[in-house]
Amino acid sequence: PGSPVAGSITTENGSFRFDHLQAGKYRLEGSRRGYISAGYQDHDSLFTAIVTGPNLTTTGLRLELLPTAIIGGVITDDSGEPVTGAMVRLFRQDHSGGQDRILGAGTDITDDTGAYEFARLRPGTYYVSIAASPWYAFHPSPKTDDNGNLLPADQQPHSPLDVAYATTFYADATDSDSASPIVVNAGDRLDASFPLHAVPAIHIQVRLRSPGENRGLPMPQLVQQVFGSDQYQPASQYMMTTKNGNTIVADLGGIAPGHYLLRQFAEQGQGTRVATVDLTSDQTVDLGQAAGGGVDVSGKLALLSGDKLPPRTSVALAPASGDPSNTSARVGPDGTFELHSIAPGAYDFQVRAPSATLGVAQIAVSGAESQGTLITVAAEPVLIAATLARG
Repeated sequence: PGSPVAGSITTENGSFRFDHLQAGKYRLEGSRRGYISAGYQDHDSLFTAIVTGPNLTTTGLRLELLPTAIIGGVITDDSGEPVTGAMVRLFRQDHSGGQDRILGAGTDITDDTGAYEFARLRPGTYYVSIAASPWYAFHPSPKTDDNGNLLPADQQPHSPLDVAYATTFYADATDSDSASPIVVNAGDRLDASFPLHAVPAIHIQVRLRSPGENRGLPMPQLVQQVFGSDQYQPASQYMMTTKNGNTIVADLGGIAPGHYLLRQFAEQGQGTRVATVDLTSDQTVDLGQAAGGGVDVSGKLALLSGDKLPPRTSVALAPASGDPSNTSARVGPDGTFELHSIAPGAYDFQVRAPSATLGVAQIAVSGAESQGTLITVAAEPVLIAATLARG
C-alpha cells in the first residue's frame, strides 16, 4: 500500500471520479461510516489494481462497500440477574492463505446490565466465549497444620458459596468443540445472549519437584485448549507451602470442573512438566512424577535458488490464537534448527531474517497435522523440511 494520491466524495447516486491521473497502477479504496472499508474487488485482503494509461478504459468501475454487522447480547446467571464485569471473547473462522483456523477477534467486558457488543464486524463465522466469577462466591483459604504444612485436600474447609463459572461458549457449551457458530452477513444485528451456571468449585493440591538449593520454582498453571490454542485459567485461591520439610505443594481453589492441562514451565536444565487432569472433584496431582511436557520440533531449511541462507535467519512458532508470545530459534549454517518443549497446540511456522524477506514456498511436516504453515503439535516429535523464496 502506498500513500493516497487523490480523493473523491460520491454523489447522491454513488458515482465518483478522478481526473488527470498519470498512467500507472493504483489501488482504489472506499470508506464510509457504518460500512467496511474495502478495495476494488476486495477479497480476503487481496484486491484488483486499477491500471491507467492510453487506450485503457477505467470508467464504469463498481466499488462495493458492505455494511458492518454487530454481535451483542446479555449474560445472566441462574436467577436471570445480569453478570457484570465478565470477560467476553470473540473468535472468527479464518481461511486466509488456504488455512482453516479459528482466531481471536476481540474482547469486551459486560456492563452493569450484563450487556456486551462487538461492532464493525465483517461477514463471516464467529464464536463467543464468557469467563466470569459469581459475585457472591466465597473460596475458603487453605488450612495448614501446626508446622505450616498444608492439610490434605479432603481435610480442607468447604462452603456452599465455594462455586465457580466454567468458561462458557455460545450457546451454553462448556468446551470450544461444542460451541455454536454464529454466521454473520453484512448489516446483521445478531443477539447472542446466554446464561452462566454456578457449579461447586474444585480444589486441588499439586505436588511439585523440589527446585534444588538456591533455585526458584516456577508456579504450576491451569490451561484449557480453546479452538486448538492454550487459554490460561486463573485459580481464585493460590498457596505454596512445604510438606514434610522438602516436598513443595501448591494449593489451587475456586476452579470450575472441566478438562485441563496442568503445566509447570521448564526450570533451568529441566523439561516442562505437564499433566492432563479431568477435574470432577477435589484431588491431588503429583507433577513431580509427571512426564516432561511438550515435544521437540526440528528440521532443515533451504533456499529455492540454492544460495546460502541470509545471516541470522531464525524460525518461530507463533500461536494460531494470535497470542503474541512465541518460541524461536536461530537456524544453523547448514539450515538446521531445533525447538524444544513445545506445548500441544496450533502454531504458524514463520521464518525471519534481518536482511531479507523470506516466504515458505514448500513445506513437508511429519509427526503433526499441517495445513500449509499451520502446524498442530500433539504428542510426537515434529520434523519440518521447508524450501524458502525471497520476497
